[in-house]
Amino acid sequence: TEIYTLSLHDALPISASENLSYASEILEVAKKLREVGRLEAAIALAERGLNINNDHAIALWLAPLEESQGRTDMALRAYGIAFDAQPSIELYRHLKRLSGPGWDALRPQLVKKAGEGYMKNTLVDIHLEEKDWDAAIAVAERDTWSTSLLEKVADKLIPIRPDWVIRISIKQSDGLIAKTQSNLYPEAAKWLARAKKAYQHKGQISDWQAYISNLRATYARRPALQRELAGL
Repeated sequence: TEIYTLSLHDALPISASENLSYASEILEVAKKLREVGRLEAAIALAERGLNINNDHAIALWLAPLEESQGRTDMALRAYGIAFDAQPSIELYRHLKRLSGPGWDALRPQLVKKAGEGYMKNTLVDIHLEEKDWDAAIAVAERDTWSTSLLEKVADKLIPIRPDWVIRISIKQSDGLIAKTQSNLYPEAAKWLARAKKAYQHKGQISDWQAYISNLRATYARRPALQRELAGL
């Protein structure tokens, strides 16, 4: 606590900075050093904090500063530490932009890291970013926790893989309708809207009209469903 009462316009005593061990303390003092114009001291302290903690917050704060000073290697290291802690498509883009010839070796490591755990959202974002459509589809179809990844991939691939979008959208809507729960019908209609867009993209609007007319006839006795289908 005594550290924070020091005048940061003066040189922060080495002994004081070395007493900092918590990432939050290191980052707070580094930010204050930067605020008073002591950028080199701020970067040096944050680098020491990164060596101690590999902290995500320090890495995120430090990376653009290193980059602004032309220290590409340190910026890459900081972005990499941040990505390892919390993968994101934004960090992936920074790493791709800065890695140069090392990208071919780095990319598989990032893809592997993004695929760890239960949250595959970043992995799908990466596959979509790289136009690796099959990989994005495979990840989305394997996710049994929710349909959010399927929705993201389907929305992206309407103009690219319309046949797949039609198939997966009808499969999802059929599954929801089969549960005969009216609260699920709006979601079923959203999937059908994706199918409609894919049919339109293929120039097969007559096929869509035939499909939706048959669906309305099949479920003529479900007024709640009919209301959802009316706009399609």
